[in-house]
Amino acid sequence: IGEQKQAINHAAQLDRLQSLLSTIEHQSAYERLGLTEAATEGEIKKAYTEVSQTLHPDKLTNVPPEVAEMSKKVYEKIQDAYNNIKTQDKRDAYKRQLEIDKKDKT
Repeated sequence: IGEQKQAINHAAQLDRLQSLLSTIEHQSAYERLGLTEAATEGEIKKAYTEVSQTLHPDKLTNVPPEVAEMSKKVYEKIQDAYNNIKTQDKRDAYKRQLEIDKKDKT
């Protein structure tokens, strides 16, 4: 029995990535990883690993350049979120920055 290949709709894939990017641009680092601010270091690492495995641009093969570029942008946002909260010191600094940003908006 031969393998069935699914036809990939690259336009739909691009739309999904654009929508995802639009959504995560307005989310906190915790929200991008599907976490709350109470998440532990282990939970943060696990969530990042799971999201990273799903959205890593290297998993895409034979896609148009615009899909590859959009995938990289989404992944960079996920990676940035993780880098901001992966250690307690970074979480503390990130929380202070969020508080400053919140005060600036009011």
